[in-house]
Amino acid sequence: MRSISAQLVGCNQPLVLQEVELPQLKPREVAVRARYAGINFYELMLMGGIYPILPPLPITPGGELAGEVTAVGARITEFQKGDRVFSLAQTGKGTTGSYAEIAHVDERYLYHLPKTLSFSMGASFPMVGFAAYTMLTMRVHIPPKGTVLIYSAAGGVGSTLVQLIKALFPHVTIIGTCSEKRKASTIGKLGVDEVVITGESSFVDRMRHLCPDGFDVIFDPVGQKYFDGNLSLLRPLTGTLCSYGTYTGTVTDANVVAKLRKNNLTLSGFLMWPLIEDKRFCQKVFIRLFKLIETKKLVPLIDQIFSLREVHKAIAHIRKRENIGKVLLRP
Repeated sequence: MRSISAQLVGCNQPLVLQEVELPQLKPREVAVRARYAGINFYELMLMGGIYPILPPLPITPGGELAGEVTAVGARITEFQKGDRVFSLAQTGKGTTGSYAEIAHVDERYLYHLPKTLSFSMGASFPMVGFAAYTMLTMRVHIPPKGTVLIYSAAGGVGSTLVQLIKALFPHVTIIGTCSEKRKASTIGKLGVDEVVITGESSFVDRMRHLCPDGFDVIFDPVGQKYFDGNLSLLRPLTGTLCSYGTYTGTVTDANVVAKLRKNNLTLSGFLMWPLIEDKRFCQKVFIRLFKLIETKKLVPLIDQIFSLREVHKAIAHIRKRENIGKVLLRP
């Protein structure tokens, strides 16, 4: 079987769109025709050669997709041809890549997509929904009337966090950041109570003014750049910084523990990849997310959909931080 795919042949090089021969389907793999594929920031880091784990090249990037089963491996019993499915597998781990017409996905990372959800929605919520829900319910404690700071509130995870907090913690105050005024209106409609533009030089002072007693929780995908500033914004004794990304580099400060002890603060970390190995756990999270989506308490925010041939345009769109919500490919 052959498939048109966007291949990464070298770090810091453009993806190459070409027809490739798919490998023989392994006993525990499922072939999926990708109707839509999600683009995630970690994939851009991988393309730039700065992601901590780099798979052997060449490779077709992408793990998040929604589509239909076209064939199953010899030992597959849970899926059959024609099933509607979605996946959130990491690039190079259990998948041949979703930036393609056809992807081979390890059954451990594949799930049935309810008929009530469209394929575009199925490709837009798995990773951001899983990350946001798991952080909210298992990695932090938010007081009933607390105050939360969400960086990049217009992004995939950020916009999902806003909606989930409003659904699960309706009396919590949300301060959300975005990179430009154009995005402020959108995140305000999602439920952000106050918007702070990070491009303004005094944005940390602005957040301190909005919450003089300190934030109960800060959700940070940024990493090193705002680390000290974030610690200064937390409420002493009960404040928690939840780190789930390193866009500006990993925090390498040798004095991290001393800085936390100074105001009795908590540093909480979140990483998705170890968790997706437990399919039963993931399934429980997705069932809860399905209910929130079906009751309109969570509406995955889709920014723009590009064709596979427009993959470079889609990637540039994200790199320039022009997106509000999720960017999808339509193979």
